[in-house]
Amino acid sequence: MRIRRQHHFALHEAHERINELAADLEKRFMLKSHWESENRLVFDGGGATGEVLIDEESVELNARLSFALKLIEPTLRAVIEENLDEQIGEAP
Repeated sequence: MRIRRQHHFALHEAHERINELAADLEKRFMLKSHWESENRLVFDGGGATGEVLIDEESVELNARLSFALKLIEPTLRAVIEENLDEQIGEAP
């Protein structure tokens, strides 16, 4: 699953907003995450692994889902997109 959003925040603020997204996803989906570098947050757990990449203009979430989660991917995508839109902004 790939979700990309443009943003207008300074990099440090985008970083903080992604921290809020990660905290919510940890609660909802039992994901554990950590920053591997200044621009890359990696996550794992609950049948999903992936990363969130941020730069000065965009945020991109890339996730690999287990077979069981692929069955509910549309629902997962909707929840993640809604949360990402609240934190970063809606898709262009």
